[in-house]
This record gives sequence, C-alpha cells and structure tokens, in this order.
Amino acid sequence: MDARTGRGWLYLGVWLLVMGHGCTESPGHGNSGDAAVAALMDDGTAEAAGGCEASLASFSDGAWELGVDRVWDPSSGSVQFPTDPMSEEDYEPVSDGQVLTVIVSDDAGKVAIGNEPVAGSRNSTAVEGIQYDLDEGTFAGGRLVIWEVGGGLQAELTIYGSGVPIVSSERGPLCPVR
Repeated sequence: MDARTGRGWLYLGVWLLVMGHGCTESPGHGNSGDAAVAALMDDGTAEAAGGCEASLASFSDGAWELGVDRVWDPSSGSVQFPTDPMSEEDYEPVSDGQVLTVIVSDDAGKVAIGNEPVAGSRNSTAVEGIQYDLDEGTFAGGRLVIWEVGGGLQAELTIYGSGVPIVSSERGPLCPVR
C-alpha cells in the first residue's frame, strides 16, 4: 500500500469512513457473481494484465498484488444496486493507483485485502472467473472479482455503500508476489 496518492487517498478516506460499523449485508446483495464475471469477460476493451503471467488455474493460496490502474467514475452510468456489474467504460485510467496486497487462503476460498483487511469468502466460480463476497471490514460489503485476459489476471475491488450503491471500485492487474 505504498503507492497511495491523489485519488487513491480520497477512496481510502471514504472507505475508512464506512468500514467497521458491523453491517455485512446490503440491499440487493445477492448471488450475482456469475453475472458480474460474465459482464467483465464480455467487455472486449480490457487490456492484458500488464506485467505478469498468471491464470485462473494458477490462482491459489499466497500473497498477490492488485496494481490499481483504473478507478470507477461515479458519473459514468446508472448503478442501481451494489451487485450491478460495471463495464470497462465506467472506469478512468490512473497512473498513480495504489498497490493492494491480497492474501489468499483456505484453498483459495478466502481473501483478505489491505493492511486493515477487507475480507470475504468465495462466492462462485464460473468458467470465466472468480468472485469473492467481502463481508468483513466494510460497512455494507463488497466484492473482489478476478478474471483472465491476455495471459494475465485482472481484478476488480468494489466497496458497497449505504445510501449509495457503490462507494468505490478499482481495477487492475493481479500478480503473485514473488
């Protein structure tokens, strides 16, 4: 988490405001993992996973890094529910995105993200990707979606809100820590 600057601090500040209040469910928080993964994979605009070769088959327990290179633009569309999938066009590129450590455990059944971890369990596995429902360290929950593109992995970390469906969403390459 040593690359936080600019917009990353804003999202971190909002995230810190909403985390830790004990609520782990959000309105409309259902089993939409396959829909979210399918929407990500159907969108042909995502580039290769910049910097490392990894696959869904190689995604396993250990330390990984999510290098944020795109952030969600709240004015980009009409997200009605937290579980609504977003397209690549909903994101803006950033050059100063944060690097988040993702710890995968329990035979890839659980993840913990960041120093004051946001954590959760695997929701679904589709042929196209993996989704984790984040229910620890957030006020209203969130998701981590992982998919394969161009010989590497990409991930989306989305934090749900209260009063607004989504507080923040970030995407970027997901690489194993070596």
